[in-house]
Formats: sequence, structure tokens, C-alpha cells
Amino acid sequence: MKNTKAPQISKKRGRPPKSKVIIDERPCSIISLLEQQEKGADDFLVVRQCANPSWVVVKMDGMGVPVKIPRRMQNKLVGKRIKVCLISCRPEDYYEYVP
Repeated sequence: MKNTKAPQISKKRGRPPKSKVIIDERPCSIISLLEQQEKGADDFLVVRQCANPSWVVVKMDGMGVPVKIPRRMQNKLVGKRIKVCLISCRPEDYYEYVP
């Protein structure tokens, strides 16, 4: 009898796959966000730039939160502290840079 091996699967060539980003989808209290907003705009640390350069990720309460920034500030804020405010437009609420 012949010794037959299982067919070998060829390795994928090219760039390695991107690391998966884990998004925390725990429910967030809008009341706590509004209370935070009433205190005034706080400084938050910009962690990284998003795929869309109009957005950056800010570390807020231990979570990464996307923040919309103006075009003139693109690629200049990573590692810096910025002020943000909550913009309420239904159905989505988002944060925006405050100069």
C-alpha cells in the first residue's frame, strides 16, 4: 500500500491579517454622559487616529470613544489632550472637538 499524506494547504501570501479590534458594547448611561457634559468640557487623551481621518479615538472613562475633529486638525492630535463635547442628534449621539 502507498503511504498517502493529507493534501497540504498552501500558506496565504502577502500582508498578514489586521489585528481584530474588540469593541466594548456594554450599555452606556446617557445620564452620566450628560452630567459629564454639564461639568464643562474636560481634557481627554487622543489615543489613535481612525481609518477615517476626520475621527480620532479618545480615552474616556477607560474606554475608547470616537470624536469628530475638523479637517485642519487631522494627523496632529495623537498623543495630545483635547476638549470634547457631546453632540445630540437622534438617533446617534457623538462627540466633537471643542477648540
